[in-house]
Amino acid sequence: MFSQNKSSFNINAKTASDRMYKGISYNSNGEFSNTIQCLGNVYDFYLKNNSQFAYEYALTSFFLGSSFKEIKAPTRAVHFLSEAVRTFQVLYNQQPNDNTVVIYLIASHSDLAKCQLSLNQKNEAVTELLSIEDLLLNLVHSESTPELKKCIDNCLRLLIDHGDISVEKKLAYIEGSITLNPTSSAIIRKSLLLMESKDFLTARNVLKNLLSNTKLDESNSNSYADALYHLATCELHLDNSASAIQLLKEAENLYCEDKHTLIAVRLGLALSYNKIKQYEESENYFKNVIDYIEPRRSNPIKAEIINSIILDWCRAADFPDSLDINKKYVKQFHRTYEQIMNKQFGYSNNATTTKDVYSDSLRYCVG
Repeated sequence: MFSQNKSSFNINAKTASDRMYKGISYNSNGEFSNTIQCLGNVYDFYLKNNSQFAYEYALTSFFLGSSFKEIKAPTRAVHFLSEAVRTFQVLYNQQPNDNTVVIYLIASHSDLAKCQLSLNQKNEAVTELLSIEDLLLNLVHSESTPELKKCIDNCLRLLIDHGDISVEKKLAYIEGSITLNPTSSAIIRKSLLLMESKDFLTARNVLKNLLSNTKLDESNSNSYADALYHLATCELHLDNSASAIQLLKEAENLYCEDKHTLIAVRLGLALSYNKIKQYEESENYFKNVIDYIEPRRSNPIKAEIINSIILDWCRAADFPDSLDINKKYVKQFHRTYEQIMNKQFGYSNNATTTKDVYSDSLRYCVG
């Protein structure tokens, strides 16, 4: 029961319906506390009569749960959203062509998963979303309302971000997300998944196509630079160091205000210049990188990001095998690299190449 207020047992079906829609209106206006107060007695009424008012019970549960989610009360939200999921699933099984039921079923799953993630219940969240995987993918290419497309896209992105699933499945999800909402960030995410599967040539083509179809302006300079950055990573993986340098120089100019991202770009430049034996330029960039990262590696949060950047770029450049590490600053960087490998992977001199050991950290995405 939502409350022990005796008045909740005295309302009739018409009063419950009127209050339900009033509560939904409060929710639409962002008045989440008013939604909760308004729907409490309504929930109790429909809970007692849910066999007769299953849709209304599911709807009330959803808006109570989403309102508790918005006021940062995920534990309470999970209870109501679980009821919404369960009841909308029953209604969907009975009425699979009812678009309203489909929208609320997927929205309930999405909000429930977000609350479970905020409570560190990752497995439960992913399991919930995987239970409607076929429905999500089948709806991607169907005629859908904007609201339904948004709900499907949210669920697919949650699965990509949090699911312990194969790269192949994540690629299927990101294809669906791009079909629904073809943003630059989604297309860049596709390229990162392709790189994760070591398909650098296809990733390069995806990013080149994105850049050729994007007109650079002030509103998209960061996403444009992200595409340049990741395209440079592909080029370095494909042993095209000169192309990587050109792309990173363009990105460097666009990232002029973001020091942390600039260091990631400059590490790529340091490694690329070394590979083509332009040691003076390489050493200058390595010095710049070392001066920035060393004071920050004592901070655990910053160190995690820095280590991820270093390992990603070292894999791309096949460091240290494909570089000359006899110069002053590249030697110093090599020591830092070995410390990271030792700490994260128990690296030893018997594993001397980045082909042998791979980072479990998420690929650093500049965007």
